[in-house]
Amino acid sequence: MKLAWGVFQNSERLWVQVLRSKYVKDQELIPSPQAKQRDSVLWKGICKVWPSITQGVNWALGCGSKMLFWKDSWLEGYGPLHMHTSQIIPEVMLNCSVADMVDDRGQWQWETFAHFLPIQVILILAGYNPPTPQLG
Repeated sequence: MKLAWGVFQNSERLWVQVLRSKYVKDQELIPSPQAKQRDSVLWKGICKVWPSITQGVNWALGCGSKMLFWKDSWLEGYGPLHMHTSQIIPEVMLNCSVADMVDDRGQWQWETFAHFLPIQVILILAGYNPPTPQLG
């Protein structure tokens, strides 16, 4: 567990950069590592405890341009939103940032994503102010 937390917390450390470059193909802020049969015992152990590490993590939203709407844990207490969808999210939408889900007037683009989410998540999201570029 301590090593997994190190991978999560210390992205600038050389040993973390080596592991991430070898095993994590997409460089998300919070990766979703998957162990393969040929991977090292160390990496398999990190992957095994990874859900426990990321479960309680939430990001400060800021301007929302670096936060993935569906994949990152930015909505407090809910983890990645793709875990709560009622239908399959189109591939082109999966890598949209939180800022991408806000219109030019600074309002949530409900018509873009609300039909994918259950009402309890939508109600929580409605209590969040959309990110603005000034918060960057």
